[in-house]
Amino acid sequence: MSRAAQLLRAAGVRATRKRAQVLDAVLAAGRAVAPAELLERPELAALMDRATLYRTLDLLAGRGLVLRTLGPDRAFRYCAGGGAPLGGAHGHFYCLRCHAMRCLPQGALAVEQALPPGAAAGHVEIRVDGLCAACREAEAAPG
Repeated sequence: MSRAAQLLRAAGVRATRKRAQVLDAVLAAGRAVAPAELLERPELAALMDRATLYRTLDLLAGRGLVLRTLGPDRAFRYCAGGGAPLGGAHGHFYCLRCHAMRCLPQGALAVEQALPPGAAAGHVEIRVDGLCAACREAEAAPG
């Protein structure tokens, strides 16, 4: 049984082939990915259409198996996060040049310290926009 199938079952979700493959693809990406990027993967494109992928991602996000975050282009991206088995909520860094969205380490932005005394965060969505190291280097390169 794959890790994705185990996580689906632990979350009380029926572990179908499509759900497991979508979760596997998000976990393997190692960063926040757009649904269009997932459909570029031949194994997913052959298995489902766009509507099925979106329904599956919505289910996974609703169960806390993936974290859904909004990019500056108003498109959702999905990454490992959300539920405790996958590391919990975290912020993201979006490169304005190459448009890659990368996960920030959990706790990198000390949100808990900014809350009023006695308050508890339910959902936190933080995105830092800027230039990644590779794009900064390319921009600084002569020529």
